[in-house]
Amino acid sequence: MYATKQLKSAQTVDAVNKAIQAWEKITSNPDSKNNPEFYAKALTQNAILLLTRYRVFENKDDIDNAIALLKQSINLVSSNSQLIPNRLSNLGTCLISRYSRTGGIEDLEEAIESFKQAISLTDPKAPELPAYLTNLGNCLISRYSQTGDLNDREEAIKNFRQAVSLKDSKAPKLPHIRQSRHRSNFSLFTDTVVPNTLEILI
Repeated sequence: MYATKQLKSAQTVDAVNKAIQAWEKITSNPDSKNNPEFYAKALTQNAILLLTRYRVFENKDDIDNAIALLKQSINLVSSNSQLIPNRLSNLGTCLISRYSRTGGIEDLEEAIESFKQAISLTDPKAPELPAYLTNLGNCLISRYSQTGDLNDREEAIKNFRQAVSLKDSKAPKLPHIRQSRHRSNFSLFTDTVVPNTLEILI
């Protein structure tokens, strides 16, 4: 798991902790709120660091705070901002990470909606779109495994196929197809590999 490699040394753990503290200091400064765009970016950066640390140590406070920060960040920018899809996808990633630990169906449902919104707001030619589609497919498979709803299964296959058809050498790497809610294969677009087959679903 990429986060484990990132935080495999005490020195790196210390660096991540200091980075989180630095962003928290920035966002707690009242003056930073005078620039909503910068403030939203700072919240997002801190949320990503908290998610990275959560993936290793699984401290629930980290994932709870990351979700809260991303929601706040999304609310600070206009609905037509080009930054919204990425932040919605990151929010979905945090929600499904928490779902993988707690099994709270509300997190899974919210993650699905977050990824769907990210996709609807993304240019069809955007390099991030295949990753968004794959993450949505993974969420739908998680829900299918819980409910047995074949519509989720079929929609997941559709998303996976579209993601693979759109993938090119310049696009971010795609998350693996998710086989179990106990495996956290959702990504921030840089830590995973392209799925080679849909055989687990077909």
